[in-house]
Amino acid sequence: LGEFIELAIAYIIVFFILREWLIPIMQLTNTGGMNLFLVFIGMSLALSLLRVHPLLSGFVKFGYITWFIVFVYSKSPVLSGETLPFLLSEWKGNMATILSGDFGQVSDAFRTVLFLVLIWMLVYLIHHWVSVRKNIFYFFVMTVFFIATLDTFSDYDGKAAIVKVIVLGLIMTGVLFVKRLWLQMETTSTVIEKWKIVIPMLVSVLL
Repeated sequence: LGEFIELAIAYIIVFFILREWLIPIMQLTNTGGMNLFLVFIGMSLALSLLRVHPLLSGFVKFGYITWFIVFVYSKSPVLSGETLPFLLSEWKGNMATILSGDFGQVSDAFRTVLFLVLIWMLVYLIHHWVSVRKNIFYFFVMTVFFIATLDTFSDYDGKAAIVKVIVLGLIMTGVLFVKRLWLQMETTSTVIEKWKIVIPMLVSVLL
């Protein structure tokens, strides 16, 4: 149970860090439906946390992506006879556009699918970093670099976002470091013993 709670806390922090990735992308591209993207991120993290079988997890994510595209870009109800023709038309049209090399004519629906697949891959990579390697430092650095770059070279104001990401990232890095430390010591540790190290780290980050 303790292991699950630690992992759940880590995934909650990851969710809020990914949210800071999503906000500037939505603002700079004038894309709506941010809550739908956040639901997909949360669902992907929850499936990884619960260690759902990859096939079932993939089926759920694929189903959500399909629902997302039909709900946002189709004028017909999701459960209607127009759904399948709409999806086939989008697929054929975008494949022809890509094969012809005219990438600028790719539809918004197909771009959204690619973006959701990218989020899917990113969550899988983060799951590996958190669960296996117990190290999320590279993701933390990439996030700070990404927000700082947008803050410098675009209209996005990332001052508050950088502060939030640094606080969350340092807490996450510190907690995972304590986790690696206990694993390397090969000793049985109680929750109280772990928190004796974690609490000073949290206080230092907050100060």
